Amino acid sequence: QWRPWVYIPAWVRRYPFALMADAKGDGQPTEQLQKIMEFQRGFLALSQLTERVTNALVQVGVLEDAGFSIRRDQSSKPLNVQGFMVVNETKLKALKMEQVDNLHRAEALGLAYAQILSMSHLTQTVNGHSS
Repeated sequence: QWRPWVYIPAWVRRYPFALMADAKGDGQPTEQLQKIMEFQRGFLALSQLTERVTNALVQVGVLEDAGFSIRRDQSSKPLNVQGFMVVNETKLKALKMEQVDNLHRAEALGLAYAQILSMSHLTQTVNGHSS
């Protein structure tokens, strides 16, 4: 269950309309449907950006496997979350200028640092409070 005021990922918010195709027909879409379609277009654009950024980061070799554990309380068994990758800041800082420029042109450089910052706030996001 999501805590109040905690970010809900777009991947979750897009349901139940994830498989919706463009509306075709004689009638006009309602305002609500127009908002849903706009959200879907935005989600697709961001998905394409994510793919481009990921490919650029993979190409320069700065991604690494990551994981973390969540505990509801001290007596509960931890839930291990794995199967995702993060940017290794040390490797990112060691890149040649040409590689950094390629990341910048792919819109990956700023997002790489945003991801590093985001991961530093993971505990707060998972636990719903500052540590």
